[in-house]
Amino acid sequence: MIAVYEGACPSCAASRKLEFALADEIVPLTAFGGAAPSSIIDAGQFLAVSIAAASEPATIASLTRAIAALEEVVKLIPEGADRVPADSLHSPDGRALHDREPGRFRRSRLEAVLGAYRDALLKLTAS
Repeated sequence: MIAVYEGACPSCAASRKLEFALADEIVPLTAFGGAAPSSIIDAGQFLAVSIAAASEPATIASLTRAIAALEEVVKLIPEGADRVPADSLHSPDGRALHDREPGRFRRSRLEAVLGAYRDALLKLTAS
């Protein structure tokens, strides 16, 4: 199955058509993707979404979004590697975030932050 999006580019008004192959698995509403790493959005873009969500007031929605985005970042770390490879960041925003704060892309730091967000979500849902 393929999802097709058509419309005018907001920057230049040129007509655009984008086609995305859909995965066979059904992704939960609380996730950004399935088991496979994203081939469209890079780790820096997902990390920026997580940072923005975590900067909002702590709600179930904001923490769930922060967690889901960070889980996508972790999926983009190759097996056996300790960080997101810099050369895998293909968006200008993703590369800029990595250049400013490369330590944020280390597996150990990502997992620590992910654990803190999960704990915060558990506390929020328990109250």
